Amino acid sequence: MIKRNQRTINWINRLIDWGIIYLSYGWAVWFWIFYLDHERNNIAVHYVFENPWPVLLAGFMIMLVFQYGGLYDSFRSRRLVQELLQLLKYFTLCLALIVGLFFLMKLEDFSRGVMVSAALCAYVLLAAKRVGVRAVLRLARRTGYNQKHVLLVGSGRLAQKYVDSIRENPQFGFHCAGYVGQRGEKGLGRYLGGYDSLQTVLEQNDPDEVIIALEQYEMELMNSVIGCCEEQGIRVSIIPIYNDYLPGSATVDTLGRVRLISLRSNSQDLTLYRVLKRVFDILFALAALLLTSPVMLAVAIGVRLSGPGPILFRQTRVGKDRKLFTMYKFRSMVQNEGADSTWTRATDSRITPFGALIRKLSLDELPQFFNVLRGEMSVVGPRPELPFFVEKYRKEIPLYMVKHQMKPGITGWAQVNGYRGDTSIEKRIRYDLWYIENWSLFLDIKIILLTVFGGMVNKEKNLRLMRK
Repeated sequence: MIKRNQRTINWINRLIDWGIIYLSYGWAVWFWIFYLDHERNNIAVHYVFENPWPVLLAGFMIMLVFQYGGLYDSFRSRRLVQELLQLLKYFTLCLALIVGLFFLMKLEDFSRGVMVSAALCAYVLLAAKRVGVRAVLRLARRTGYNQKHVLLVGSGRLAQKYVDSIRENPQFGFHCAGYVGQRGEKGLGRYLGGYDSLQTVLEQNDPDEVIIALEQYEMELMNSVIGCCEEQGIRVSIIPIYNDYLPGSATVDTLGRVRLISLRSNSQDLTLYRVLKRVFDILFALAALLLTSPVMLAVAIGVRLSGPGPILFRQTRVGKDRKLFTMYKFRSMVQNEGADSTWTRATDSRITPFGALIRKLSLDELPQFFNVLRGEMSVVGPRPELPFFVEKYRKEIPLYMVKHQMKPGITGWAQVNGYRGDTSIEKRIRYDLWYIENWSLFLDIKIILLTVFGGMVNKEKNLRLMRK
C-alpha cells in the first residue's frame, strides 16, 4: 500500500511546502511593511496579490532544490535532527540563489526586512511541518498504521539482527511479513518456506521491499534471489555479511566497475567542510582568547604564586594522523617525572591547591586555544592522548586509533557526556567515533554550548579544592 501511495504523498508534501513559502512571504509583507509601518509603497507588496508569479516561481525553484537534496525521500529510518539539518542546508542554498537573482535583476529597492522575515518564517514552518508529520506518523506506526511491509530472505544471525532492530524501533514503521530460509528458526516470525519457494512467496505476499540477509555460506544464492526479486519489480536491500564492521556513515565510491566501500569516511574528507571547520576554529579561538585574557592573566599569576615551576605545562600528545605535537596547559601540579606515563586522578597528591581550583573550573585548558590557532587542535574533537597510553590502548581497545582521523579538540562529545579524565576508555572511544561519523558545524556549536553551560565544571566527586 505504501509503495502505491508514496508518489501521491510526495506530491502533497511538495504542494504544502509550496504553500508554506507563499504564505510566509505574504506574512512577512504584512508584518514588516504594514504592521511595522515600513515603506508601504515598497515593490515587495506588489508580489503578494497583483503579481504573485515571481514568488510562486521562487517556491517552485525551492521545491526543485529540495527534490535534488532528497528532502522528499523517505526519512523513515533517519533521525529528526538529520532531516532538519538537511532542510537547513538546502534552504540556505535556495536563499543564496534567490539573493543572486535579486542582484542580477537589480532589485535594490526590495525590502530586506521582508526577505529576512519571509526566510525565517518559511524555515520555521517547513521545519515545524516535518516535526508534526513525524509525530503523527510515529503515533500511527506504533498503532499499526502506515507500516512498510518487508519480506526477509535469510534465517541466520543477520536476519535475527534485522528482526530485533525493527522490533526495538516500532516508530520506523517496518513490519516483517515473514521470511524464507533454509529452515524455520525461533524468534524470526512467520516461516514462509525455503529459498526455492521465493518466487511463489513474492507473488502471494507482494511486499513493499525484500531484505536479503544471507550468511557467508549462502552467498551462491545471491544472484538467484536478486534476479527473482527484480523479475517481480520489487525493491531490494542487502544486509552485507560484514555488517558488524560498517559504521553508519560508510560511503560507496566507484572505480570503473569496482565499488569501494569506505569504512571510516566522514564529512571532514571534503575540502569545503575542512575549510569551514578551520575558519570556525580560528574565529572562535581568537574570540575566546580575547574574552578570557583577563582570566588567563589572573590564572597565570596564581600559578606563579602556587609554587616553583613554569606557568605553562607543555606535554607531547598524539594528534591527527598520529602526528605528535606539544599541547599547552596552565600548570596545576608540582613538577614530577611521571606526568607522561600516569593518569592524573582526583585525589592526586601532585595537584597544588590552586591547581585543584583551576582544574575544577577547566581553566587550565585555556592555553589550548593557542594550539587551535597553530592548527594542531580544533575547538571540538576527540581529546588528545599521551603517546604512552596510545601505544597501550591501540591493541587493547577496538577502533581506538580511528579517533586520530580528526584533529583533537579542547572539548568533545565524550567530555560533555561525562567521559573525561580517568573514565572508561571504551565508552569514550564509542562517543568519539559517533562524533567523527556524525560531525557537523551545528554539532560543534551544540557541544560548545553544553561545555559552557555545564561541561566546564569538573564533576569528579573527590576533586579537592584544598590539600590537607
